[in-house]
Formats: sequence, structure tokens, C-alpha cells
Amino acid sequence: MEELQRSNAELGRMRDTYRDLYDLTPVGYFTLSEDGRILEVNRAGCQLLGAERGKLIRQRFSAYLIEDSGVPFALLLRRAFADSQPGDQSSGQTARAELTLALPGGGQTHIQLDARAEAGSHPSYLRAAVTDISALKRAQRDVIRLNADLEQRVQDRTARIRKLSDELETFVQAVPHNLQTPLRQLTALAELLRRRLPDNENLSQQSHNLQGDGPQTRHYVQQMLGSADRLNVLVSALADYFRTEQQSSISMSACWKMSSGTCTPSFRAARWCGTKTRYPHAHPDP
Repeated sequence: MEELQRSNAELGRMRDTYRDLYDLTPVGYFTLSEDGRILEVNRAGCQLLGAERGKLIRQRFSAYLIEDSGVPFALLLRRAFADSQPGDQSSGQTARAELTLALPGGGQTHIQLDARAEAGSHPSYLRAAVTDISALKRAQRDVIRLNADLEQRVQDRTARIRKLSDELETFVQAVPHNLQTPLRQLTALAELLRRRLPDNENLSQQSHNLQGDGPQTRHYVQQMLGSADRLNVLVSALADYFRTEQQSSISMSACWKMSSGTCTPSFRAARWCGTKTRYPHAHPDP
């Protein structure tokens, strides 16, 4: 008799411990019937649904969901009980769905419901754990918004860089054209001046037409012509360089468009590396 009393007392303590763990856990626990009615619920589940335990018993769980979550919940019930075999004492597979609760005050709460049917019981019932994932959904929305904002900022920066590049290209294309005309005039005038300079033989006769020493003036004119020729070479090389760069950029863009449709995603994500034509080496004036 005393042994039976000790056993009953131990079972009572275990039941109270289980009840405390069941009620004090921060996750909402529900026991649902095969048609989705609430058979049992803990304190966290009552807080999620915003109602007292006595008002929730025998109520349909779908009544606390928004309209769009009704069909996913019904499919979850069907899938959970279909995975459990009749007569099998073991539990079926866990079914999961993300649903949205309609709060009494008009708000909404996003939840994740993990359910497993107990096929060995009669009648069959389903044990469900409900987790509030509203913070996770808000974080996901923030990430999507930040990604969209970052993508827009990248597009804006790209557009500004493209505009600056176009302006730079227009400027660089105008520089050789604007420099070549005065360079040609300077070269022509220097060449005309060189031809009018006296030779060494009749230097004394024609040196009075030009003020200054004839050989020294000829040397200055030769230096002027040499500098003009080197500057003309640099301007022509600059124009050829940017013309080549523009053709290379167009060719690379066309090659990318043709290859991006056939290559693998990992290959498309790889960076393209190219070499640019170097500027011509220029020697300083002596």
C-alpha cells in the first residue's frame, strides 16, 4: 500500500513537472484534431492567439488565420495525417508551413507551424509547435529593401560614371583636333622661317634680314620644329589610343552579350580581365 502511494506521488510530481514545462515554454504548443480543432494549448499558444485557454478549446485553429493562410493550413493537416500509417504506433513525419495569424486588434503575426500526427492514438490527433517569426520576416523585408536600395545606388553611380566617361571621351576627342590645327600652323611657319634663314656661305649678306645670329637662330628653329613634331606624334598617338580603346570596349561588350547566353552561371560571374594599350613613350626636349 505504501509502495502504491509512493508511486502515485512520484507520478503526480512528474505530471506537475511536465505541465510546468509545457506551460512555461516560450513556444506555442497545440494539440489539434484531424479536422483542425484545438484540443489542448499551452500558455504561449494562448498569448499568440490572444485568447484564454477556455475559449480556445474545441475552436478551429483556422479561425485565427487570415484568409490566405487557410489553404496552406488545410494542406498541412492533410499531409501530416497522410504521412502517418494507420495502426503504426510511431509518429509520422513533421510537416511545416508558414502562416499568418489575424490578431484581435487588427494586426497580424507571422508564425511557423511544425506538426506531427500521432497515428497510434484513437482518435488521431496532431501535435504542433508554433513559433513567432515576425521578427525574421521583418528582417527579410529589410534585407530585400536594402538590396533594392543598394542596387538603385549602384545603377545611379554607374549612370554618373558613364556620363563622366562620355564627357571625358568627348573632351579627349576634341583635344587632338583642337591641337593639331595650331601645331600644323606652327610647323609650317617654323619651316618657312627655316627656309628663309641664310646658309653658312652667304650668312654675312642675308643676316641683316633677321635680327640675331644666323646659326643660333637656325638652331632655335630646328629645336622648334623638333618639339612640334614630337608634340604632333603625341597628339596623334593620344587620338589613336582612345579610338582603339573605344573599339575594344565595343568589341568586349558584344563578346560578353554573345557569350553570356551560353556559358554557365559560375562562368558568367567571373571577372573579365583585359590589357590596355600603353601610351607611346615620349622623350623630353633636350
